[in-house]
Amino acid sequence: MEPQYNTIQYNTIQYNECRYTKYNVGDIDFGGIDSDFNTKNTVIQYNYSHDNDGGFLITGGPNSKTFNNETIVRYNVFANEALVDYESSSGRINNLFRISGKISNTFVHNNLFYISEKINNRAIIYHKIWGNYPDKTTYFNNVIINNGCDNYIELTQSADTKFINNGFDGNAIISLPTQQNALMGNLKINWHGADQFDFDDISPIIDAGIPLIKMPDKDYYDNPISNKYNIGISQ
Repeated sequence: MEPQYNTIQYNTIQYNECRYTKYNVGDIDFGGIDSDFNTKNTVIQYNYSHDNDGGFLITGGPNSKTFNNETIVRYNVFANEALVDYESSSGRINNLFRISGKISNTFVHNNLFYISEKINNRAIIYHKIWGNYPDKTTYFNNVIINNGCDNYIELTQSADTKFINNGFDGNAIISLPTQQNALMGNLKINWHGADQFDFDDISPIIDAGIPLIKMPDKDYYDNPISNKYNIGISQ
């Protein structure tokens, strides 16, 4: 069954460059973009987030009165996030992409995560308890290029998390969850600096994505999307 989400959009965050946010002692939230608690049907798309001390954040709140429902994260570039090893002395987890608390029905698709060799021992994806664990999260058609070492995925006790048709390039990722139809190895994606990526004509990402009911009509670079879907940000 194809992933499907609500077409009603209450808040859209798009066409931003988010960069160089800094960690201060005692900070918890200091990433480039944050979908906060008590929100629903938020769409985060076509953003370039890079070189932030922290990572991307979706929060759902800690108790029965708080929530975050149906946040959609699509066609974004996340490059060299989580620069600072701020958590090592506290026993917390450094992360590039974190969702925490009472979160439900989150869709993360057609994003590109570019991790340089200077980003090591980070949770690329971290599902954190905050009173509750995240529930019903779907990752599909994403590309992760991992040039760092000892990076991993930590889903804790979150429920009903799916990984479908994602692509992985670069160094191995520790604790990679069970995948459906994953692409592993050289994806033949070329980085030209900043957020400029393209791919070879023989790249395995071509036509390897799954459709989403009511997909957007253009990719990260404003190219129209046809009835076939690539993995990643480019059509």
